[in-house]
Amino acid sequence: MKIIWLLCLIVGCSGVLVQEPDGESPIPDASTSDASTADAGSTGATEKLLFTRTVGNEQHIFVAAADGTGEQQLTTQGFNFSATWSPSGERIAFARGSMTVPGFALYSMASNGNGLTDLLTWEGLQQAVQDGSGLGGLSWSPDGTSLAFHAIDLWVPSVFVMPVAENGANCPNGLGACIIKVVDWGEQPAWSPDGQFLVFASYDGVWITQSDGSNPRKLVSSRSASDPTWSPAGDVIAISVGDISVVDEADIFTIRPDGSDMRQVTTLSGREAHPTFSRDAVTIAFSHQTGQSKEVLGLNRATGATTLLVQDADSPVYQP
Repeated sequence: MKIIWLLCLIVGCSGVLVQEPDGESPIPDASTSDASTADAGSTGATEKLLFTRTVGNEQHIFVAAADGTGEQQLTTQGFNFSATWSPSGERIAFARGSMTVPGFALYSMASNGNGLTDLLTWEGLQQAVQDGSGLGGLSWSPDGTSLAFHAIDLWVPSVFVMPVAENGANCPNGLGACIIKVVDWGEQPAWSPDGQFLVFASYDGVWITQSDGSNPRKLVSSRSASDPTWSPAGDVIAISVGDISVVDEADIFTIRPDGSDMRQVTTLSGREAHPTFSRDAVTIAFSHQTGQSKEVLGLNRATGATTLLVQDADSPVYQP
């Protein structure tokens, strides 16, 4: 099973969608709002959008207005990925690797790219995690005190939580003694807006647990389900789901936290992934890949219309 999961991480797997509400654990209440009742309008002008872009042999983090205009490069070295906003929207946490130095590290920076701060060193990570490769999936808790992420621990993708403050890590010198594993066989964790739950992807679907990893509940059964993310109100979760019979094809779906009302919201050719909700929940931005071409599109949930936001870009994240 471990070998199958690791292969899925590398090449991607998919399967048949099955909703499995089992009634065994508490989950957030689903509200009555949906895409058809989303307020009319567009994402606020002051809201920002993070994304990544390959530049030569490196990958960098960029920020733009919510509509994709006025982009600015924030990082200048290394392979930067898995960016996430702090709850205030004033800082950004991210992971960085290097072609010349082994391992990965976690950092934070101000929303304009200044004030780089160490959050977790590679040495610190290895104190808590056996291996530590496959680092990513960063998600900042709504109260600003914790950072969730995934890493390989003894050949098993696992979800960890570490204390963190917006001005730097609460772990002395980035050491890993305060890192807590909350989930085995999980990746891409995302906090619910109230901070009580984590949704994450696994080799057999998407799951919800309480923030300490207790009371796990399967939300969707699919070997290709990935990239779960919450709406700002916590009433909807967006995920990317592919098909094992079609290479490089995946679409964005939405589903209630109780497993009900699953809807396919994109039907484009290619692979749609990394969904993120705008602050007003009217728009879902997502990455769209066909062949070697990548772009970030915005989906209006009320009309179903898609708009190009950023070209040559991946992994969008709206500012909270």
